[in-house]
Amino acid sequence: MSEYAPEYTKRERIVLVLKMLAWAIPTYLVAQFWFFDWLSEYSENANCYNYGNINGVHLVLYGLFVFMPLSLGIILFLFEGVRSIKVIKFGQNPLPNEKVFRPTKYKYGAAAKVQPLGIFSIIIFLAGLSIWGGFQAHELTRDIKPCAVNKSLNQIGANNATSA
Repeated sequence: MSEYAPEYTKRERIVLVLKMLAWAIPTYLVAQFWFFDWLSEYSENANCYNYGNINGVHLVLYGLFVFMPLSLGIILFLFEGVRSIKVIKFGQNPLPNEKVFRPTKYKYGAAAKVQPLGIFSIIIFLAGLSIWGGFQAHELTRDIKPCAVNKSLNQIGANNATSA
């Protein structure tokens, strides 16, 4: 067995990059030209939206402080966690017959487990950050100000009723 992992061919690299761009470009465009504008507008009046016992402010703050770090941790686990488990199990990095982009020597034993343990520490950090964010979001949403639009409409209605 060679001491270097097999490398992707130029054609395989191009195909991989095109596959990544096929989902990354539409995701970027949707986020840039629709989602961020929508989120900004929604956030300005979030306290005006009620979904049962949940207010729009809850959605924004829990989404920011809980869902975002948790979803990043889940995505990291889906992309790298399963591979990392295999690396720890086999004690070899890169895995047998796994292709790489540049010349990479195989690592065995404890040296092979450094990267996977780093990935799992990041995942654990993101999970902890999500838990901490839940407490912070709870504190920030204890006192939600009433909707300014509804208050303004009520005042206008009251002023019209008194002037009539």
